Amino acid sequence: MTLLNDHYKSYLIHITIGHLFHKEMDVFSLLLNRYLKASHPLYPSRKSLNEAVEDMYGLKITFYNSTEGNYLVHHFRCKLINPKLVHDDDLLNQVLTFIEAMLFQASFDYTSRFEEEKRRLIEQLSSIKDDKQTYATYLYEASIQKYYVDAYTLEEKIQMIHSTTLADIQNYYHETFLKGNTLVFATGSFHENEKNLIQKVLGKYEYGSIQPTYQLLHVDALEDIHVELPIHQAILHFGYQTDIGYHDTYKTALQLFN
Repeated sequence: MTLLNDHYKSYLIHITIGHLFHKEMDVFSLLLNRYLKASHPLYPSRKSLNEAVEDMYGLKITFYNSTEGNYLVHHFRCKLINPKLVHDDDLLNQVLTFIEAMLFQASFDYTSRFEEEKRRLIEQLSSIKDDKQTYATYLYEASIQKYYVDAYTLEEKIQMIHSTTLADIQNYYHETFLKGNTLVFATGSFHENEKNLIQKVLGKYEYGSIQPTYQLLHVDALEDIHVELPIHQAILHFGYQTDIGYHDTYKTALQLFN
């Protein structure tokens, strides 16, 4: 666990859970993220869940996924106000209890919420071509991803979502998500007792390390993706090939150069 001290007015808790990429999990991970955010084992309704978040001074929660080489990585980010600023000694404990239950003690009793989130995700992906910037970025990232993992096309992904059930997500949660390599990071102007509390609540879930492999790519010919969109702009994405691998000593220099 990494705990860093700073002087900002908020605390940030970031949890990453990674496992080897398997094709169907590209869809399962998206649906699980949405389900976890829309449901909570301690709150029976969306209204009570939203009220609980507001009671914690508008707690900000973000889920997103990334493909890192041959790994699929879940990211959970939680941002809360510094408890000392609002004179609430129990706020951090409340938030940690909330996080723990949401991520690691999820129940799968809300079929209607799952179906609603599934419908929303299908609508979002089906209309992605209407957002020129998002669609261009999606195509660019998919063109790089294909060198490392076997992933669904956009059309295949939408069809897979249609056929995925809550039981599929529940099985993915217990058999893959909870068994994934888990890292915890937090930053804030912590007192020692707050560090101990974070360690006590979340430390027991840390497991292993996330160490993806990246094969060196030797692409002989440039790949062009040309998509016609009814807009008055052009969007260009360029990728440049180097011989610098993920663990290369020049990796950080390359990031700074970019």
